[in-house]
Amino acid sequence: MNWLPIDDAPKDGRPVWARGNNFGDAAQGQHFTWAYWNGHEWNAPIDATNTHGSPLNLVYLTHYGEAK
Repeated sequence: MNWLPIDDAPKDGRPVWARGNNFGDAAQGQHFTWAYWNGHEWNAPIDATNTHGSPLNLVYLTHYGEAK
């Protein structure tokens, strides 16, 4: 996997494989997830929701994966 900055990821609504730091702190580990740009922010897939039933915003993403 070739990891590129999340700011350079496609923002046309298609999902990308992304990684981020747990709680914004790399010392606490990393997470990986599918993510898509909704026109304003990165969201988790539609079946992942927060406690209010709205799409889960992904605020600690750092990179997206591109196949080599």
